[in-house]
Amino acid sequence: MSLKISIVGAAGYTGLELVRLLSAHPEVEIINLLGKRTAGQKMSDVYPHLMDCCDLEIVEKDLQQVADESDVVFLALPHGVSGGLKLEGCKVIDLAGDFRLGKEGRKEFYGNESSTEYVYGLPELNREAIMGADKVANPGCFATVAQLCLLPFAKVNSVDISAVTGSSGSGKDASDSTHHPLRSHNMKSYKIGKHRHIPEIIQSTGCKEITFVPTSGPFVRGIHCTAFVDAEMVDFKEFYKGHPFVRIKDSVQLVDVVGSNYCDISVQQVGDKIVVQGVIDNLVKGAAGSAVQNFNLMNGFDESLGLTIFPLYP
Repeated sequence: MSLKISIVGAAGYTGLELVRLLSAHPEVEIINLLGKRTAGQKMSDVYPHLMDCCDLEIVEKDLQQVADESDVVFLALPHGVSGGLKLEGCKVIDLAGDFRLGKEGRKEFYGNESSTEYVYGLPELNREAIMGADKVANPGCFATVAQLCLLPFAKVNSVDISAVTGSSGSGKDASDSTHHPLRSHNMKSYKIGKHRHIPEIIQSTGCKEITFVPTSGPFVRGIHCTAFVDAEMVDFKEFYKGHPFVRIKDSVQLVDVVGSNYCDISVQQVGDKIVVQGVIDNLVKGAAGSAVQNFNLMNGFDESLGLTIFPLYP
């Protein structure tokens, strides 16, 4: 029998990606799509490409009622919203940042001081814990690719990271910096050394000296990450053996992963540094895809179920 699924915040880009992936999942029935500004419209009215694919109406509904009706609820809400929600009687996967960090980190970066029973949901790091969890906090997109580049190293004293992200990472609502006439031919770094994904990377790797330069790129999907590491070379292929969505290659490029749940990684020794490059689709492996991967693990399915989709090449 299919598990009943609800998506809160369904009309945003991560919610839309959840709809795309879960609609094709063989063990899922989507019963509720929730949204405020789009309530009363069909999903296919908001996104016409979904005509005859997903014509469910987007609704506003009491969230505990949604929890009572659902086996699993996906929260695809803005940062700071889900931290104030109490959902009982169902499993929850939160795609915002409210429960990713320890208490002090949540207070500083997300304004949430509440205690949490959420497991940090990076499958390549916490697979066993996720399998036994009822509540999972999905990782951030930059944090996902950066951690996958760094986790094979037993100890990293310092690392410099440069990562370029597509415009979809800024969400559906346009701003001056994400407006296409500017973004389409521009690159701009922001929140250098201050990005909220830095404490996620520190939390899982133990590295205290991280220089992180996030940059907006002139493309829609994907993150291209380069990490310069002071460490001994390690065998990435051996480390990620048994992890179906990490591929080790001689070189990486975004076009090989966009639309898929893969993270491609390359590793090279350059002088006294190891240069690790990783690429993901920020909306899939960086958000909805890892959420579905976590969903599979939480419910006893093969973690690849519903996610063996080809990248969109070229």
